[in-house]
Amino acid sequence: MPFSKLNVLPTHAKPIASWANQDEAFAIVAKRIRETVDQLNAQKLAERQTEEEKQRQAELLKRETDVASLMPQHASFADIATLKNDAYRAERKQDWDLAQQL
Repeated sequence: MPFSKLNVLPTHAKPIASWANQDEAFAIVAKRIRETVDQLNAQKLAERQTEEEKQRQAELLKRETDVASLMPQHASFADIATLKNDAYRAERKQDWDLAQQL
């Protein structure tokens, strides 16, 4: 993040040395730094989750395409839907098994 986008601390760009209570000024600075770090962490987490979801969707599409390519041409839509549901349940079970290992 460029310095030009950072807020001046403590508030109102008043130097800490000029505060009557410098401990209060440092407490404000520490609080605002923590808020900024928390905000950045939340933003990064959201970006990572979005990317993971995109990857998961791409993998599901690939699996569906792979399954469709293996299906005989005379397969019914019910057969395809059943295979899709089975693949989805298998993925959820894999996610559940992984979560239990953590």
